[in-house]
Amino acid sequence: MIPAWSVVLVALAYLCGLFAVAHTADTSGRRLMTGRARPTIYALALGVYCTSWTFYGSVGFASRAGFDFLGI
Repeated sequence: MIPAWSVVLVALAYLCGLFAVAHTADTSGRRLMTGRARPTIYALALGVYCTSWTFYGSVGFASRAGFDFLGI
């Protein structure tokens, strides 16, 4: 069994990591968006957007249609 203090510590470290990434993107993100990385960042963002809509849409469809979802 995992001790509760280690779960809390990992969750806090994860949140700190997310805030560090957000801060870095906020401060130096404008430099990234002007170079050659712009099309790559756009393609990755579009992929995440489409994947999340597909995932959540298919979960909603599966909850409504049941076994009919398996045909897809």
